[in-house]
Amino acid sequence: MRRASPAVLASARPGLTLAVAFAAVLAAVALASGLRPDASSDLLASRDSDVGRANAALRKDFGADPIYVTVDGDLGRTLALRNLVPLTGLEGKLARLPGVKAVYGPGTFINQTVVQADRVIGAELGAAARSGRRGLRRTARQYADLLVRFGFAGAPSMANRAFVAALVFGAGAEPKRRFRWLFPDRNHAVVIVRPEPGVGGERMLDLGARIERLARRTDLAGVRVAVAGSPLVAAALEREVRRELLVLTPLAALAMLALLLVVRRRAQGVAALVAAGAATVVTVGLSAVLGLGLTPATVAALPIVLGLSLDYAVQLQARYWTARAARDAPRAAVAGAAAAVWPPLALSGALTALGFLVLRLGGAPLLDRLGATLALGVAAGLASAFTVCPALLVRFDRGPARPLAAPLPRRLRAFRLRAPVIALLAVAACAGLAVSARTPVESDVTRLAPAGMAQLRAVEDLQRSLGTSDRLSVAVRARDVTQPRVLRFLAELQQRVLALDPRLRPGPNLAEVLTYGTTSQQLTTARVRRMLRLLPPYFLESVVNRDRTLAELSFGLPLVSVQQQARLVDRVRGLLHGAPPGVHVAPAGLVASASESERALEGMRPGLLLLAAALMAAILLARWSDPVRVLVVLSPALLATGLLALALWALRVRLSPLAAGLEPLALAIGVEFSLLLEARYREARVAGAAPAGARRLAVDGIGGAVALSAGTVAAGFAALGLSAMPALRQLGWLVALELAVCAVVALAVVPAAAELLDGRRLPAWRGRVGLLGARR
Repeated sequence: MRRASPAVLASARPGLTLAVAFAAVLAAVALASGLRPDASSDLLASRDSDVGRANAALRKDFGADPIYVTVDGDLGRTLALRNLVPLTGLEGKLARLPGVKAVYGPGTFINQTVVQADRVIGAELGAAARSGRRGLRRTARQYADLLVRFGFAGAPSMANRAFVAALVFGAGAEPKRRFRWLFPDRNHAVVIVRPEPGVGGERMLDLGARIERLARRTDLAGVRVAVAGSPLVAAALEREVRRELLVLTPLAALAMLALLLVVRRRAQGVAALVAAGAATVVTVGLSAVLGLGLTPATVAALPIVLGLSLDYAVQLQARYWTARAARDAPRAAVAGAAAAVWPPLALSGALTALGFLVLRLGGAPLLDRLGATLALGVAAGLASAFTVCPALLVRFDRGPARPLAAPLPRRLRAFRLRAPVIALLAVAACAGLAVSARTPVESDVTRLAPAGMAQLRAVEDLQRSLGTSDRLSVAVRARDVTQPRVLRFLAELQQRVLALDPRLRPGPNLAEVLTYGTTSQQLTTARVRRMLRLLPPYFLESVVNRDRTLAELSFGLPLVSVQQQARLVDRVRGLLHGAPPGVHVAPAGLVASASESERALEGMRPGLLLLAAALMAAILLARWSDPVRVLVVLSPALLATGLLALALWALRVRLSPLAAGLEPLALAIGVEFSLLLEARYREARVAGAAPAGARRLAVDGIGGAVALSAGTVAAGFAALGLSAMPALRQLGWLVALELAVCAVVALAVVPAAAELLDGRRLPAWRGRVGLLGARR
């Protein structure tokens, strides 16, 4: 006994179907409430990559990327006792804030140096005096080592200006190079606040506000303070993601509804839009269940899911109202419509989801989540189109009506691309695919953040003020990073990195302090241990973890373009291969994550498209055993993607991480247009139409529905084009354009190509109906 389809069951009991659908939507809303915004650097580099693992290790032991409190003014005035005492107090208050892991600043640094010096004098020299002259001489040498490294003039004291000046400046007019991470130049001092790794979103913004209030209330004379940092930008971006989601999805729905009103089918359009909206809500709920988070990828995906779901509902309704116009009863019309469109839509949905899932191989978690969310949306959209939509059609049917379709201009209905033109376009598309790898990808966090965001402006002001753009970290892991051989490598590595560009600024480096004034031959385990006892723990904790298995080097990058930063990171990465045995070194931080993402995406872009096309072709070929037919179906989307790739290369467009998946995305969506047109042509031929007549019937019968489908999906992308986030704007307009081209090419090429190839292929499929070959 043949089992009834879901559409037939839904139409048999529409009230129950709609009640179940409403309950599912409510459950999805409850699940979606658990989604947490995420706009961290983890979206750029995979956690399984060297950069991702290095980021996780450094955050665990040293805290998240820093928030900076800059003190702008003459450094001599900043370090005077009048300002040094309240500055030290500020650092102490910051360290006690909830969500702060560590604070490093000028006041505490100087104070801890004084405390450690007093500790050595009181504990070590006193004990040495009791042990005789030899012990006194030995400890005196140890203390001398400490003073050589920090500079010394008089008794160590925060009130001793000579001591403070010698400690910070030495004999020069500029701060010592090894302390530039606290004193970038003679007009700036920096307090570094490292948040706990789990702090983000509103908690991070609240932490930033508290830091700023404390900084503003600190009584500092003759200097200015400012607060900025990439964690605050990421947190503000998370809030923006929520806002964009609440704005863009309804905006996309309104755009699609307006498009449906243009074709004068208000009731039908509302029913289709309700079904699509249910699918979109369910997609969000499933995203929460799978832990995909609320990211810019979610914002990009949901208007697209809405458009795809509406597309499926439009195709079902087109057949339904055609059957109703032929005087079929509502339930019979549902059964006929479902039987006619389910095979092509199911195959199209499978191919579309497969194309989306290919994005997960792109190397960037942001693209990974976009692909996964869109694949979920395809499944939810098909399910809604064949359950909710039939129930709505039957429940609110008020008599036959014309199908949902966009009116096609007469010229477009008669337009056909000739073989020489197709050949020329194919050559141009192949050239575009060949040069697509040369279109650069720019994984810059500012491409995700809206222009004018206060936190972003603060970071840009900080960068201009200090002359540095961001911080590159290097994670160093070993059984014991304080071994002399490891320290020698770290000291050499820092010198080699700084030699790459004179504008690089060194951050704190344990090796430089421990090896300062010591040649490689003089550096011994005993000397290192002695210095470790003498150095302030406060300073050590900023560069090495407690069990001494992890150290962090950092470098302030010059204020250059993102592309130059990426090249500089690649050159630094090349220097890391000379690590001693047992020492693992990897770049880390936001800049390293962006560079890793760019390298992965630029290298994978052509491969992602070819892989998606190959997988789709394999599935179609397994189903049809006809390579020419497969080529006819895939060629419009491939032509459109190749032509756009050529245009992007010619115009020197820089793609965001989201737009890096542009070609597979458009291929996955665009192949549906060709499938539907080709299926309609074959159905007409089986019904007895001549090849020329079948071509006209395909264009006239389903061309308007294809055009409307393309318009609804493009409207979802166009809604992204109105986003305040540059990366979403770029993705929206580019894919909307590509889909429009793809739909036009499909209408012009597929029916004509099917007619051209019809003569020798008709006997192979005569007597069959539909894309899946179901016998009549």
